Amino acid sequence: MKHSRFAFITGLLTTTVLTLSACKNEGERTAPPTDKAKAAAATKTAITDADARPVSNARNSGSLADQCFNDLCKDTTIPELVSLLESKQTPGPGMKDYFDKNLRPLLNQKVAVTQEMAKILLSRIEVEEPGFAAIRLNPAQEKAVKAIMLLTGSDSLPHEVGLQGITALSQTDVYKASGKFGIKKGATYVQTLYPNVSVVEATYEVANKALETQKILNEQLGSPLLTMSEEIATKALKKEALDNEEIEALSSSAYGIALFDFFIRGKGAAVLEQAKLQTSDLLKLYNGSKVKNTFKQRMAAQDSLIDKCEKRYYQTLNLYPQEQTLTAFKEKAELVRQRAMSLLPDSDPAKAKLKDSTFTWPKTPTEMTRAWGNTLKLGVKSETEEVKKAAAYDASTIFTMAVLYSAIPQDSNFLCGEMIDLNVSDATLASDTSIKVSWLSVRYPQIGMAILAHELGHVVDNFSNSMSNQQLCVRDKQTSGKYGAEDFADLFSNQVMVALAKTDHVTTQNFGCFFAASNETLSLKNESSTDPHSSDLFRAIQIHLGLGKDIPQSCSSLAAQENPKALNTCH
Repeated sequence: MKHSRFAFITGLLTTTVLTLSACKNEGERTAPPTDKAKAAAATKTAITDADARPVSNARNSGSLADQCFNDLCKDTTIPELVSLLESKQTPGPGMKDYFDKNLRPLLNQKVAVTQEMAKILLSRIEVEEPGFAAIRLNPAQEKAVKAIMLLTGSDSLPHEVGLQGITALSQTDVYKASGKFGIKKGATYVQTLYPNVSVVEATYEVANKALETQKILNEQLGSPLLTMSEEIATKALKKEALDNEEIEALSSSAYGIALFDFFIRGKGAAVLEQAKLQTSDLLKLYNGSKVKNTFKQRMAAQDSLIDKCEKRYYQTLNLYPQEQTLTAFKEKAELVRQRAMSLLPDSDPAKAKLKDSTFTWPKTPTEMTRAWGNTLKLGVKSETEEVKKAAAYDASTIFTMAVLYSAIPQDSNFLCGEMIDLNVSDATLASDTSIKVSWLSVRYPQIGMAILAHELGHVVDNFSNSMSNQQLCVRDKQTSGKYGAEDFADLFSNQVMVALAKTDHVTTQNFGCFFAASNETLSLKNESSTDPHSSDLFRAIQIHLGLGKDIPQSCSSLAAQENPKALNTCH
């Protein structure tokens, strides 16, 4: 859980790097915010979990890819993600009254302190901007900027430097602990670092080390840039028990501080030394109008920001599973695990790993409501602390901040977007056999069971000694080996679902169709240079093929044009 984007480097770095932790996932799928998609969503009817009626996600461009999608995915009962989210933003009984009484006042406070910080930073940037060209960052500030560039994949740093930096970082205990924290949340970060003591003792150790490191780094940075919530840190040092939101906030802050220590004083510093940055390079990266507009938008958008949060709150309550639904899916999940294990010989080490895999479940609406209220209260307090410290920032600090805000993509829904996960965020930390199950999988088991089987497939891919033929086969179907892990997980998911259909009479739908329905354009090729997944339409065809279904002629024709190997079978 991340708090203020104005907790400067700590928050910015933590937000960035938590997404880089070593987990396999469904790409944090979000609904593409296109006008076309929203207009289409508005014409669709909301469906309930009990509905089994096919919904029309049909496309009408006339392209061969669209025809393939229509023929392949005509039986789906789940609307694409934009439509699904749009259909669930109407409040149910009592939701609006609770929001207005308990959450709106906190959001008003959060907006007020966020706008105050934006006002301060905008004013300082406008004053200092004429002198930016003459500023020389101190060594720690320069490394801080390079670290953010490295972690965001900036073209301003050589690719090999970025690769070396991430490789070195991935060997650290804090990075590994963060990977587990990203899946399990709660006290996972502190317990991973200090496994042989109580949670309270582990939290004390993490907080104490973070505060000592923060003091040293802030002295080197020349300003109090790195911050941990004083209230939470004080409780941790007194060895008082923290609630779930407090310990998650402390973990995120401590990780951010540890990352900066790695890049400023640790092994990462030597990696960053290879990249030379001149003030002219920083000025080139700095986009004054972009940064100032970011702050101006934050100062002017109170009502629209709160409206977005209100809709997200209702969507959460309408989409996150109630306890009864969650209990029912837990039983299905164990069935998926058993069928997955049945596919492997006893001699395969992956079989034991599947047995030991742990699942982290989405919160219920009641738990989400409590967590959101607590998080907002903590956010207001921490940002208020930041406002008080902002006056101490010198010109070089303001320049550093301006460059960093240029380098990091800004979230238009920053006020509450980080508190509510409406992404399709199923994920696996294969090395730890930990699996995060999203709200979508639980609420829509007709695809959720197959998605869970896909995540188990990552565990098999990581540990199996009996699946090499299948692993090679899926890699041979693509032009790049980078899709191999995800394609194998899809293949394994297919095999699990076939076994479930045969033994337990479980039916499934093609989750590739669900993902493909949100694509602007469809193809068997993924144009992204960073996404480790094959294109959604390619995946939909593989799932259809793996379930033993006939491939429509339109899809066969598309494969002949774009990837003839797509229709090869892997057994």
